[in-house]
Amino acid sequence: MTIEKPPLPNAEPGRPITAQGWNGIVDAVSKLYDAVNAIGSGLLEVDVTSDGRPITAATVTAVPDGPGNPIAAVAPMADRTTFRIAGVSDGQWTVTAAATGFTTKSVTVSVPSASPVLIELAPVGPVVPNLFGVPFQTAFAALTSASLGVGAIVDTFGKEVPRSPIPTQYQNTPVLFQLPPAGTRLDPTERVNLVVAATVTQAPVVTMPNLSGLTQDEAVRVLEQLGLSIGRIQVVST
Repeated sequence: MTIEKPPLPNAEPGRPITAQGWNGIVDAVSKLYDAVNAIGSGLLEVDVTSDGRPITAATVTAVPDGPGNPIAAVAPMADRTTFRIAGVSDGQWTVTAAATGFTTKSVTVSVPSASPVLIELAPVGPVVPNLFGVPFQTAFAALTSASLGVGAIVDTFGKEVPRSPIPTQYQNTPVLFQLPPAGTRLDPTERVNLVVAATVTQAPVVTMPNLSGLTQDEAVRVLEQLGLSIGRIQVVST
C-alpha cells in the first residue's frame, strides 16, 4: 500500500505547539503504524499435491481480501516440497495454485496459519505412455487411442517419417526417444515427438555366372534370367 504523508506543522523555538499541530503529528504516526502493519511480516507455507504426490513445478500466488498487492510464493528448493509466501499480514488471503496438466485451484486462508496450506490439484489431459522400444506403428496407434497428438517424427538420420500412411519400412522400427518423457500429463495443445530407428535398404545381389564359351545371345539370355542386363560389349580379337 502507499503511505500518504499528511501535512505536519513546523515548530519554532520558544513557541508552544498548538493542539491542532499536535493532533496532526499523532495522526501521522498512527497512519505510519497502520501502513507498516499492512505490509506484513508473516510467513505462509503451501503444499501443492495431486493424488498425494507433491507438485513442485506449480505457480502459487496469494492475494489479500483487503488492500494490498499479490505476493508470489518462493518455489521449493533442494529436497523441500513446500512453497513459501513471505510478507503476508494478518487476515484473509486467497491462495491460488496453477500447474501445467492440472486444473487451477484457489483456497481462502486465514493468516496467521499454524500449518502448511494444502491445495490438491486435479489432473487434466492424458498421460504419455512409455514408448521406448515399441514398434513405430504400435506406438502411433497407442498415442492416437490415448487422444495424444503426435508432433514431429524423424529417424536417427534426421529424415522426417510420414504418418499417413506409415511407410512399410518404418512400421516395425522401434521408438528410440520421445518428448515429453513417459508419465508426463499433457494438455490438448501439446504434442508428442518421436525419434525412430532408421531403416537400411539393401539392394538385391546375385552371383555372377560363368559366361565363358557362350555366344553373345546365349550370354544375354542367361543374364536376363538373373535380372541383369548387358552393358557395353567390347570385342577382343585373338
